[in-house]
Amino acid sequence: MREYLDPRRAGWIGVSVALCLCLGCSETPTEPKPNSSQDVSRSEASTGAPGERAESPRSPAQAAPAPGDAPESTTPLPTPESTVDPAREAFTKLTTKGISVNEWESAHGRLVELGPAAAGVLRDALASSDPLAREWAASILALSPEAADASRTELVEALSDESGYVRANAAAALTLVPGEESHALPVLLELSRSEDEGLRRMSATNLPNLGDALATQIDELTTLLASDDPEVVQPVIEALAGLGPAAASAVPELERLATAGRTEALKAAAQSALSQIQTDPAASR
Repeated sequence: MREYLDPRRAGWIGVSVALCLCLGCSETPTEPKPNSSQDVSRSEASTGAPGERAESPRSPAQAAPAPGDAPESTTPLPTPESTVDPAREAFTKLTTKGISVNEWESAHGRLVELGPAAAGVLRDALASSDPLAREWAASILALSPEAADASRTELVEALSDESGYVRANAAAALTLVPGEESHALPVLLELSRSEDEGLRRMSATNLPNLGDALATQIDELTTLLASDDPEVVQPVIEALAGLGPAAASAVPELERLATAGRTEALKAAAQSALSQIQTDPAASR
C-alpha cells in the first residue's frame, strides 16, 4: 500500500512578555520624546529612564500574539513527494491476486497513461518468471508506442517467449516501433494460424499495422483468406487492401469472398479491397 508522509501543522505558540523597567526612586521620570522616524506599535512601546537608550524592537517570537488571539492559518503546507514509483505501484496492484475487475482495469489504464514513464517497470516485468506478468507487460507496451520504442530490445527478446500471448503482444508492440516490423511479421503470421482462437484473432488483427512490410508475404496472406474464422479473414483483407496493386495475386481469392463470403461484412470488405487493388496506378497520377 502506498504510504504518504503527512506533515502536521504546528500551531502558534503565543509568548506573553511583560516589560518591567525600574525607575530611580530619587529621579523624576522624563517623558520620552516621540520618534517620528520609527513606527512602533502600542504593544511594543517602552518607557526608559533618562539617559537610557530605547529598547530594540522585540523578536517575532516575543511579539507573537497570545494563544487564541490569532486565527489559525488556512494555507495548506506543501506535501513532500512520495518516494513510491507510480508505475511500480500500479503494476504491483495489477498482479495482486483477488483484486476486482475495476481495480485491475484502473491499474492497467494507469500504466498505459504513464507511457514512457512506465517503460522501466514493464521491461523488468518482461523478464519475470511469472508468465502472466510477462503477458500483461507486453500487452501494455502494445498500447503505448513511446514505451514500446524505449523497450524494443526487450520486446525482440520476448518474441521467443514460451507463452504465445507474450509473443503476440510483443510482436504487436513492435508494429508500433519504426524499423522493427521485420521482427514482428513472422511471429504474427505464425500465430494467426494458431488453434487458440483468441491468440490467432489478436495476431491477425495486428497484421494491417505492418503496412508495406507485408508486400513480401502476399502468398501467406492469401492462404489466410481461406481461414474458417471471419475474425481472422477480415483483418487479412484489410492488410491486402492496404498494399494496393502489389496484392494483385490475391484477387481471385478476394473475388470468391466478395460473392461467397461467410458474412455480409466479409463480402463488403472483399469488394472494397478489390476496388483498391485493381485501381490503375497510372490513373491516379
